[in-house]
Amino acid sequence: MWTYLSEPYALTFPGVHTEELGDWREDGEAVDSDGLIRRRDYSVDISADSPAAHYSRNHRVVDGIVLPMNRIVYARDDDGQPLRDMVTVTIDIDDVTVT
Repeated sequence: MWTYLSEPYALTFPGVHTEELGDWREDGEAVDSDGLIRRRDYSVDISADSPAAHYSRNHRVVDGIVLPMNRIVYARDDDGQPLRDMVTVTIDIDDVTVT
């Protein structure tokens, strides 16, 4: 849970490697009109590097920080498509306090 809640700051830690996988359009967009990343893909190292498609939704501004209040992670196939019947993580946040 800490990893999800500390993004994007955790992505700046030493040893974290990111790379652009190329252009991907889903529902007519890659990044939404507000500049928010709605999907990111990664391999889950604690699960035999299984591929995941991670969606962030329902963003809310809390003390100047934009936070997604809903996250859902699906397994994904070799073509990059989410396997909608294989949900691995769901997170719904109702209340946030930043201190």
